[in-house]
Amino acid sequence: MRRNLLIGLAVLVALVASVAAISAGKRTGQAGRPQVAVAQPADGQTAGATGDGEQGSTIAPFSARDIDGRRVRVGAGKPGALFFFAGWCGSCQVEARALGRVQDELGSRVAITAVSPDPSDSVKAIRRFRRNSGAPSYPFVWDSAGALGKQYAVRALDTTIVFDKAGRVVFRDAAVTDVDTLRAAFRKAGMR
Repeated sequence: MRRNLLIGLAVLVALVASVAAISAGKRTGQAGRPQVAVAQPADGQTAGATGDGEQGSTIAPFSARDIDGRRVRVGAGKPGALFFFAGWCGSCQVEARALGRVQDELGSRVAITAVSPDPSDSVKAIRRFRRNSGAPSYPFVWDSAGALGKQYAVRALDTTIVFDKAGRVVFRDAAVTDVDTLRAAFRKAGMR
């Protein structure tokens, strides 16, 4: 009886430690998985210096590695969008597909980036999400520490922030957005 109690206690302690690590945005050693981390803003500015992604503010430039290990740079230069989702979010797939259609129509003239700010996500889950969303061509970033989610005040999944070539936010929502609304947002960002 006492032995079973000690084993149960050890399992409980290990579980609490794992949950604490996930909550802190830390990743346990996962051999063979690419490290995906969001870097500090690319231009040396502090995270809050240029805005929080609200309409009228300016996107703070940043760089990161996507789930395929490629460098992604987000900021001024061309119109773009940040799309916040989670690998387990079924409703997010609808908007991921809609953004994929917009990306296909506008091509390299826009920079769409999907970001999972969920520390409990995984590269495998994000890849499955991308595949189930029609495999859009834009990059997918796992922000395992949640830095971008905090910086852009993301309070709900399906948050989309569209910005113009100067980095000024022209559209923001936190709901599933259809392709026509996204097209209108990119027109507002200067895309014709």
